[in-house]
Amino acid sequence: MVGCVPSWYPVVMNLQADIEAYQRDGFLIVRGAVKGAELKQLERELTRLRDEVEAGILRGNHLMENENTARVVFNPYDHSPALRKLVTRDDMIERAKAMLGGRIHLHHTKLMCKAAREGTPQPWHQDYFYWPGSKANQVAVFVCIDPSTVENGCLRCIPGTHKGDRKSTRLNSSHSSVSRMPSSA
Repeated sequence: MVGCVPSWYPVVMNLQADIEAYQRDGFLIVRGAVKGAELKQLERELTRLRDEVEAGILRGNHLMENENTARVVFNPYDHSPALRKLVTRDDMIERAKAMLGGRIHLHHTKLMCKAAREGTPQPWHQDYFYWPGSKANQVAVFVCIDPSTVENGCLRCIPGTHKGDRKSTRLNSSHSSVSRMPSSA
């Protein structure tokens, strides 16, 4: 594996291949979608937002790991021009439309502030279970600001778990590698 992306996972390069990978696996990895100056600006703005939440400057519905450490900053879109620019990029919108088959609506944004080897661990689970509605007509976009590795607690996905019913319970957390996970988990 390279970080948390299994070495066997294809680097997708075109929209039709993206759609096929998304339909097959239930997720899509697009490396390098945000880079260079855009990534640095996004990192600066999101770090500022986290710092403002932790200092009590930016108030709102945020989750704290403890009284000094932000865990989740909700709606950073409202306070970050760089995030608004990213979310409204033509290629991001077209990819989301292609995955969902038409119209899209931004439901919410959130900044997950999880320090490596610290903070609240999250066992395997289906995000879909927590989403509103009864259809799988939503897509989450996850952008890694920091390097994402197994050692620092990266997001991992199990291919094929989007097929079938929602799972109301958390999946077995004993699995140590995406590439060893059964698609029927």
